[in-house]
Amino acid sequence: MLNWKKWIYGLFSAFIGGGAGSIVSTPVVSMLDPNHDAVLGSAHFFELFAVLFVTHGLLTAAAYLQKSPLPDDAAAPAPPPPPPQGGH
Repeated sequence: MLNWKKWIYGLFSAFIGGGAGSIVSTPVVSMLDPNHDAVLGSAHFFELFAVLFVTHGLLTAAAYLQKSPLPDDAAAPAPPPPPPQGGH
C-alpha cells in the first residue's frame, strides 16, 4: 500500500515552504523597481506577492516531485529487536 498521506503532506509543505520565499522577494522587488507602483499595501504589491508565492511554491514542489515522484510503500513497522541474552 502506498503512503499517500505522507507524500501529499510533503508535497504541500514543500509548496508552502517555497512560497514563503515570496515574503522576502516581494519587498525586495518593490524596492528595486519602485516605478511600477508596487508600494507596500497597494493592489500591485499583493498581486506581485501572489505571483511570487505560486512561482516559488511550484519550484519547490517540483523539486520535491523530482526527489519523490511517487509515494513510498507504507511498509509494516520493523519487528522489535530480540531481547538481550543474559549471563554476561
